[in-house]
Amino acid sequence: MSGRVGSITTGIIADGLIFNMDAANRASCIPSSNTTIAYNTVDLSESGSFINDTMYDSSTISPSFVLDGVGDYIAISPSATIAGKAAVSISVWIKPAQVAASNERIYDETTSTSGYTRIGLEQDADNIQMKWRDSAADPSGGAGTLTTTDVLSTGVWVHIVGVWDSNNNEQKIYINGTSNVSSTTSISAFGTSTTHGINIGRGSDASNYFQGNITNVQIYNLALSSTEVLHNYNALKHRFT
Repeated sequence: MSGRVGSITTGIIADGLIFNMDAANRASCIPSSNTTIAYNTVDLSESGSFINDTMYDSSTISPSFVLDGVGDYIAISPSATIAGKAAVSISVWIKPAQVAASNERIYDETTSTSGYTRIGLEQDADNIQMKWRDSAADPSGGAGTLTTTDVLSTGVWVHIVGVWDSNNNEQKIYINGTSNVSSTTSISAFGTSTTHGINIGRGSDASNYFQGNITNVQIYNLALSSTEVLHNYNALKHRFT
């Protein structure tokens, strides 16, 4: 673990951090009943627009973004967090409103609306899935899915980290600071195509909307270690428990 942190990231690991959107951080959101935009604190020129009835909720100790599962999401475009990267870590806190539906997209980043190159996390009933596809680096359409088992409950906050690491041909999903599932398979670094954009709370194909609360979305351009994942969980868990 590097041990280096920055105040702008509220105590989380700063090394490799390229995206940080935190509803409780005033650099991301100024508390307001009519908030319509959130900022990436690592690069304040990059912002996310609240689409449809997406809401900012500051009524609890842990402010968050509230999505209704119908047409709400946060749109960030353009971005370039996965282009050319050999490793990516996606960290997010969510509180699902229900655990019956499948394929509710939590985070989705893609180089095109058709998902030419993409990586994302989604809720599948009470499981979490990390999905990736990279036709740029792998013309044969290399893709994969990693799935946890029974980790979500309605109305309960959970910390999720998906790690995609082509340097070591490994993928992992951590739940509340602990490794839940992993796999080893041959994968290539992402191609260098310009990223089309990021959707928080829906798929890039304008479907699979998430219902519940989302906050503390962090993207790293490296594979977080188990120690670093646990550090980030411990740094923020007091806000969600």
